[in-house]
Amino acid sequence: MEVNSTTSKTYIGLNTEVKHAVFNNNIVLATENGIYDSLFFMNNATITTSNKYNNLLHFEPGRDYNLKQSTVQWVRNNAELELNGLSTATPIQFYGTPTGQQAYIRRFGFGLC
Repeated sequence: MEVNSTTSKTYIGLNTEVKHAVFNNNIVLATENGIYDSLFFMNNATITTSNKYNNLLHFEPGRDYNLKQSTVQWVRNNAELELNGLSTATPIQFYGTPTGQQAYIRRFGFGLC
């Protein structure tokens, strides 16, 4: 399955397998145990579930990402994780929700943050 979203919406699924997804506008990602070959967040996003990324996970500079408490975004060891804030004026911001709660981005075998 391929997804190219150009409108703000909630993307929901259970055990969803997606080859390529590009979310161009604000999105709520709620794919419980979703598996993505490549996923591009091009705008702000709220991720409410744990998911796996096989080849590429991209976060856009200057955007905010809310990760629901206790969720884990699993990035395979050989996958690319693109976190390229262009300057101090365009940081990539991650927040645990609710405020102060932990969520995780991990590589198989070790944590990133």
